[in-house]
Amino acid sequence: MSSRASRPYHHGNLRDALVDAGVELARSGGPDAVVLRAVSRQAGVSHNAAYRHFADHDELLAAVAARCMAEIAHLMAERTRAVRVRDPALRARARLEAIGRAYIDFAVGEPGWFRTAFAGHPARSGESAAPPPEDDPYALLSARLDELVEAGVLPAERRPGAEQAAWSMVHGLSGLLTSVYCQGLETGEPRLYRALCDLTDRIVASAEPGSAYGFRDHTMALFKRHSMEQFGYFVPTEKKDGAGEKLIYILSHKNKQAQEASFKDFRADPEWLKVKADSEANGSLTIKDGVQSTLMAPTDFSPAQ
Repeated sequence: MSSRASRPYHHGNLRDALVDAGVELARSGGPDAVVLRAVSRQAGVSHNAAYRHFADHDELLAAVAARCMAEIAHLMAERTRAVRVRDPALRARARLEAIGRAYIDFAVGEPGWFRTAFAGHPARSGESAAPPPEDDPYALLSARLDELVEAGVLPAERRPGAEQAAWSMVHGLSGLLTSVYCQGLETGEPRLYRALCDLTDRIVASAEPGSAYGFRDHTMALFKRHSMEQFGYFVPTEKKDGAGEKLIYILSHKNKQAQEASFKDFRADPEWLKVKADSEANGSLTIKDGVQSTLMAPTDFSPAQ
């Protein structure tokens, strides 16, 4: 992985040289390797010289952590720019997935820097201002979530607090992948990509009971309980067709009488009544005209009968 972390040292720029040295040490040794004596030695200066720029170990570590955090942001921004999708809704989702994948790839590819990025308190870094957006993963994540709202994928009312949900999901997965329990699992494996897409879908859906994931986690089992054969579940990809708002599903019944009996039992099921009440605590989640149903029969030439 290429890095902007290393910069040539020259006299008169000792503070940056010390941070550079700390970053190099952190790359292989993580935050535990960032100590004043080792950093001074790496930079080729005396131990006392370092104290002219850093009051203590914590201040040095915070500065190195800020640089490592910026490296995460640079990869996220690079992956964002690489997305080439014309449709606004699909592009917004792809860019969110891209920064999530970048975050995980960084954690796995640069575990020392990744651990160091979260080891120092920003207030101790010696920087008087907040980092610029291009150096701040949180700012980049916020921009991607705003883009989802602008594209009509994420409802505006579900936008507040989405950063915390998104970051905790991807950071948790990254932490697992860099732990001893998951050694040997490559980020290029299809199952990891599916896991990341699943996290993206959960962020977009807000993981509410009434969302598409509510069907997966609750309603599908209830349909099965009441003898409804499930053919498939689909979501529109175009905003004009209801992307981010509509779920389309196909169920199979023996006949109209069986369909009516199954739904009568389904609507009276205590578990469904609880799920429905929980999902509509803040208002109905169905479309304006309610759930729309269409009874269909296969043609004699239909592959599906």
